[in-house]
Amino acid sequence: MDAVERYLESIQNEMGFMGFVQNIPVFDGNSKDFKEWYKAVDRARVILGGNPRTGVRLALATSKKAVADYVSRFYNGNPQQPNWEHFSEQLLARFGETLDQATALAKLRKMKRKPGESIQVFAERLFSMGENAYDQALLANPVVQRELCQTFLTGCNEPRVAKAILKCSQAPQTLEQCVNIGVRELSLHNRFRNLGLIPDRDNNSHRQNEPDEPMDLDMIRLKAAASAPPVAPSQPPPPVPPPPPTTIVHNYIQPPAEPANADYDQTPEYDYEYE
Repeated sequence: MDAVERYLESIQNEMGFMGFVQNIPVFDGNSKDFKEWYKAVDRARVILGGNPRTGVRLALATSKKAVADYVSRFYNGNPQQPNWEHFSEQLLARFGETLDQATALAKLRKMKRKPGESIQVFAERLFSMGENAYDQALLANPVVQRELCQTFLTGCNEPRVAKAILKCSQAPQTLEQCVNIGVRELSLHNRFRNLGLIPDRDNNSHRQNEPDEPMDLDMIRLKAAASAPPVAPSQPPPPVPPPPPTTIVHNYIQPPAEPANADYDQTPEYDYEYE
């Protein structure tokens, strides 16, 4: 009975193996596709039981050209139980994209959310690039997490998410917290829109074909300040000028002018008759 169960289990595992082989993209040695291919192989290996030999078989079945030649040589050279960590390091050294930390950090800070991409997928791409920009042990460092949060805000191109994060009484300290706040904000917005509380014109779907705009936090604050109504500066009232001096004008009545010859007597003459 045990032999039959083991046989059936092996058949089931083999069918699952072939199903994963059909879904994993074939890797031909392009370094830009290495990380996605390796993660798909590693996920399938874990689901199928975590056997390192199964992982090597998956890598062999989903590769071609020089990659398949190297994996086949490694598989045949380790007939017992191969070391998965050693195999991963060798694959990365030979076919992975080699980025120095400075270049990876520069790419990390310039990352933007793609049109139609959810903020969850964008956060995963950020975290994946962060693994190249920082050592694995430093990803949990608070300074590195704040750097990832800043990049998430500037690159998500979603004003609702940025405003919701900025309104938090306590600033999020990790990338996971930023994603949770963003997902909750978008879920509430979609619920209100479905209830008819938000007009359709507020839907953000029409912005997918528009070019990405930078979401720098300083620019957000500047735009908010620019949209606020102007406030008149408070200035003291101008001083009241003193009243003009009062001018008193004296109007005198001028006497009539005297005649030019004033030497004769002005008394009228009378003729007196004496009887």
